[in-house]
Amino acid sequence: MYKIVESVGSGKTQKLIKYAKLTNCAVVCSNPRAMQQKAHAYGVSGVRFYSYEDLAYEPELLDDTPYVIDDLDKFIKLIIPNANNFVGFTMNKE
Repeated sequence: MYKIVESVGSGKTQKLIKYAKLTNCAVVCSNPRAMQQKAHAYGVSGVRFYSYEDLAYEPELLDDTPYVIDDLDKFIKLIIPNANNFVGFTMNKE
């Protein structure tokens, strides 16, 4: 699993979009149109973008397509009821 954990404004989104291009992944994000514009500004084309809602409520849109999620915290708050009480998580290193 590819993870990017850095501070605000450090270029996480740019790295994620470039990784998605390199690995032929789709990007799941809060605003696909804005992300397409960012990708264009970064000189990256050919990446598909889907919304959080697409993944949460219509996962068949992605079929077997590998994907990366931009801003996992926002996605979790969308899909978990009462996410304001969600205060932490564990993750495997691999």
